[in-house]
Amino acid sequence: MIKSPFKFTHCAAAISLLVVFIIDILTPIEFIADILYLCCILIVFKENAGTIIRYGIIACMLIIVDVVFVDLKLKLSIAHYINRGMSIIVILVTSYMAMRYRKLSDAGIIKEQKNLHALEEMLFITSHQVRKPVANILGLIDIIKCEDAALSITSLKKHCEYLSSSATELDNYIKQLNIFIELAGHQGENEDLIQIEVTASTETAPKVYPDLGIAI
Repeated sequence: MIKSPFKFTHCAAAISLLVVFIIDILTPIEFIADILYLCCILIVFKENAGTIIRYGIIACMLIIVDVVFVDLKLKLSIAHYINRGMSIIVILVTSYMAMRYRKLSDAGIIKEQKNLHALEEMLFITSHQVRKPVANILGLIDIIKCEDAALSITSLKKHCEYLSSSATELDNYIKQLNIFIELAGHQGENEDLIQIEVTASTETAPKVYPDLGIAI
């Protein structure tokens, strides 16, 4: 069922080529019907670039066949052949425009996928890596509150060192997040660098406060 629209598009384009070719042969010489070949290009307008070019070339070849085997035998005026040439140019230009449209459309889809991937990575940093030092700081504050009166100078200095370490870690993650957001805005060009940044920060995250049991 998924492949049926694809097959229908190609069948419709092939049939339109044949129909226009027959119409072009049967049409009186004072009328130029070969411009109708543009219909088949419009049918495959959203297909891949190879398909678009293929049908464009076939349409041009059918026009040339009509000229060689029909028009030349009738010894028509030069204006007739000029019109034929213009029709071929129009078909080729239209095919090129359709191909460019398809490539730009595919590029937009790829960019959207990369932006989505970048967003997922940013959410991972926010929900996991940034959460760790914040949780550690909150845990230290709770410990200080509990010890309060019995808190010695030595313990206070130790807790301050832990708080400083967590604050530094949090600051580093925030800086990485800012760099990540900046790189993610460059159409995914630095996607590999972003991935390395995230992986490295995960592997090198210091395991602080093991004696307090609050590291995450």
